[in-house]
Amino acid sequence: MPCPRSPENTTTPHDNDRRRTQASACSEDRRSRRPTTSTGPTSTIRLTRRPNPRLTAHRPSPDTPTVAVYAGITPETVDRGLSWARGDIMDVPDRLPYELADRVWESQPRLRREHEVQPVQLVMATKVGTQTIRPFVRPHVGDMLLFQALIDRLRGPIEAALPERDTLFSYRLSRTTADDPVAGSPQWRDFHEASALGVADSPDSYVVRGDLSSFFLTVDLSRLRGDLLDLGGDGEAIRDLFDLLHAWRQQGVRGPPQGLPPSGPLANVYLLPMDRVLEDGAVAYWRFSDDFLAPSFDR
Repeated sequence: MPCPRSPENTTTPHDNDRRRTQASACSEDRRSRRPTTSTGPTSTIRLTRRPNPRLTAHRPSPDTPTVAVYAGITPETVDRGLSWARGDIMDVPDRLPYELADRVWESQPRLRREHEVQPVQLVMATKVGTQTIRPFVRPHVGDMLLFQALIDRLRGPIEAALPERDTLFSYRLSRTTADDPVAGSPQWRDFHEASALGVADSPDSYVVRGDLSSFFLTVDLSRLRGDLLDLGGDGEAIRDLFDLLHAWRQQGVRGPPQGLPPSGPLANVYLLPMDRVLEDGAVAYWRFSDDFLAPSFDR
């Protein structure tokens, strides 16, 4: 409802006081009706190494090694970090920073060593095929690119520790020169088809089908950090990664943020102990993140 106005020709002191009171009330009303999507204040983390001072418009040839300073944002990281936003993900509450970041070759933004983590925004989304509502996290574009850069740095030890791609289908990291961080990764339909054929080949077995409830919300970040260190991941990159995750946790984000591609590989690492159990006790098994299916001859 629009704020009431006094007649324009009213000039008495009483009416002037009333106008000021109404203007103050209207200002408060406008502020109260603004959507509040952030979950907390900003916080600052200090990156272990000094970041690359600028992006460069030069893209290295395929034979040139990708810059390995994990705290720096390279052109490849920008492509990888924004590939999901360029696709069908239209639920980013404020797309303008992402649209601008898609043109960074001209603006060449900086990444400071004292990195200020911005408030995240939450988007409630329904899980495909169910009526389950999940809180998807949408971070500031600078935080998103830093998150992707840190996961890129840990790609080697993560992928080396995971089962074969015909067993674990979800969020398999591509080479860091690819625009899409999970380019070539098997998809949900591949998991579904492979598991269906595998069960058909074991008609006399019992089949265990599982989907871990609220999985991302229950991830223990301290244990996940230890798992990454056990894999031989870069300790400095892991420290920066968990400074970022803990900054988000202070805003109310539980576990790795749902709905972001860099969180998928972290989920794969966290569930490696379950892979070992399934490998020892099942005829075969197939997993897509926290969904799995395993035939076994034992009850």
